[in-house]
Amino acid sequence: MRGKAFGVFGYGRIGAVVAGYARAFGMRVLVWASESSRRRARDEGHQIADDQESFFAESDAVSLHLRLVEATRGIVTAADLARMKSTAVLINTSRAALIAPGALVGALKQGRPGMAAVDVYEREPLTDREDPLLNLPNVVCTPHIGYVTRDEYEAQFSQIYDQILAFLMAVAPLRPDHIVLSQLNFITEAMALAHNAYYDGDFTVTRSNLGEIEPESFDIPILACELERVEAYIAAHPGDFPSVTLVPDFRSPDRL
Repeated sequence: MRGKAFGVFGYGRIGAVVAGYARAFGMRVLVWASESSRRRARDEGHQIADDQESFFAESDAVSLHLRLVEATRGIVTAADLARMKSTAVLINTSRAALIAPGALVGALKQGRPGMAAVDVYEREPLTDREDPLLNLPNVVCTPHIGYVTRDEYEAQFSQIYDQILAFLMAVAPLRPDHIVLSQLNFITEAMALAHNAYYDGDFTVTRSNLGEIEPESFDIPILACELERVEAYIAAHPGDFPSVTLVPDFRSPDRL
């Protein structure tokens, strides 16, 4: 890897981190991105390609790190791929639609680039065993799991919870007469939707003694860190929660 040209297409937060990894292995980082991102990459000591065509032609490896918006859809063309070296590898852990439909399969069959590693697909989940990418000998495929770790899920869902709570606090300040019916109910239901594909754990939120409100309970899947956050918030605002209890009831191990 030392001395090889590592092409980073898109120099945002992730692209910059990946460029740092390549530099640590002694690779020559070559960047192509928006004008503002190219300026930042240059300021951080990376080489900027003269244009998109030379970027693909010079790189020994190209890693895509672009957001998928209308302007970037199909931004990598069949002509770009055809310019790559027969020994080069294209890495896409971003979005499949950044590459023109069918262009990657066609290019790999022609041997330019010589290899590819992909974590994203034009149709997901990819269940068709006859999909060309799964049957080409020069492709390494993973099922869109490049980001999947327990720490990453904990960080993501903690941020989601904080954002939901911040939004609710902004649009409707917490009051004793409506917190359980609106804020707490919305938070727990939103978190349930966020977690239902990944976790089996449950806890019961029991609500009672709130004037005309009938006692009510429901189960949702939730992470331990969020249970602690809800408990901590209720403890810090006892006047807003006259009688709310959170009862852990993990009926199966919390797992990914």
